[in-house]
Amino acid sequence: MKKIIAFCALMLCAALMVTVLVSCGDNNPEPDTTAAADSVPVTVTNGDFLFTAIVGDDDILIQNNGEDYQTLNLPQNSGNTYDAEYAKNHCEFIDMNFDGQPDFYVAVSTDGENVYYFCWLFNASTKQFDYSVSLSALTNISVDSENQLIYSSFKSGDVSKIVSYGWVDGQLQNKDVYSDESDTIPAEVTGAVKTNEIGKQSNTEKTTAASTTAKATDKNTDTGTTAATTGADASDTTTTTEAKKPLDTTTTTTPNKTIEIATGDIDEGWF
Repeated sequence: MKKIIAFCALMLCAALMVTVLVSCGDNNPEPDTTAAADSVPVTVTNGDFLFTAIVGDDDILIQNNGEDYQTLNLPQNSGNTYDAEYAKNHCEFIDMNFDGQPDFYVAVSTDGENVYYFCWLFNASTKQFDYSVSLSALTNISVDSENQLIYSSFKSGDVSKIVSYGWVDGQLQNKDVYSDESDTIPAEVTGAVKTNEIGKQSNTEKTTAASTTAKATDKNTDTGTTAATTGADASDTTTTTEAKKPLDTTTTTTPNKTIEIATGDIDEGWF
């Protein structure tokens, strides 16, 4: 009988120990590693580089061929609110200073009417992405690659304005200001703005649109209505398409990591 009682006591002690261990485990759960899954990374090919950008809650990781390359720290004194959920799905590699290199922007927030950005320009000498104070000060950016112009649209009271910029010796300089207060904004300007606006479509929407366009092109090829069979008009269409999309940009999925690099200060911009 004593042996049975001792055995039961031993089993009870073992059960209590297991219960304590399980309780301790519940109080120290594994870290949540799903935060980066919300990001929709974008990838671009540029010569020997295969850049991928992964937007996180606190910074942006640039990878090259799957290896950590550069971390873009978010500026703290820009005046722009950083909405991480919006930013993770509104970013793109695109040549914004028309030097043939893949620059990068993230649309950090929107108030429904205006889109706000953080922008980095690829430095061909250092092979790094440098923060652009001038571009990041603009709202509702449109990148007109064909005419090498940057447009920014905004409202001042009830007046709609569009400002065009050009690059002079590496600096963004104002060229023209259009307003609907005293006259009608030229149709070619409003058309260029609407056609080339960035940051309003989500990455998913852009991918879907690109896929639809590709399918339409394949269908035209099957039915014998390709650009090659339409003479001079086809040549013009091909040239325009290449000018508007000079870089090969796609979406992919990659893990999130962090490394450090400093970025410059930001000012208020000219307006």
